[in-house]
Amino acid sequence: MKFYGNVGFAVTEDNGYGVWKEKIKEKKYAGDILQYTRRKESGEHINDGLRINVQISILCLDPWFQDNISQIRYVEYQKAKWLVESIDPTKYPSVVLTLGGLYHGDEPEEDEETGASPETEGDSGE
Repeated sequence: MKFYGNVGFAVTEDNGYGVWKEKIKEKKYAGDILQYTRRKESGEHINDGLRINVQISILCLDPWFQDNISQIRYVEYQKAKWLVESIDPTKYPSVVLTLGGLYHGDEPEEDEETGASPETEGDSGE
């Protein structure tokens, strides 16, 4: 099965006052779905949680991806953002990302003029 979607990176930026803050930057990448399983998690909550075990192999010829691989936070898959639980770079030039629970962290900031998320240059998924 093929994959094409957003990968969210937490990029640290200086706000101009010497204070560094993480900002989420999304970039689109293509790859293959290697494994897909899902399960419900029962626990202390009223509703069961949903957990997936998806492995996505992404071709990472983009130097920006390689430089920021440790900053990956989530992958957008099936209309949801899933937390990246592990990153396996040993199959270069591909990187295998293992997804787990839903991502509940920061979102990419919207562009003030257009109200849309900032577009990124040089999609490597095409």
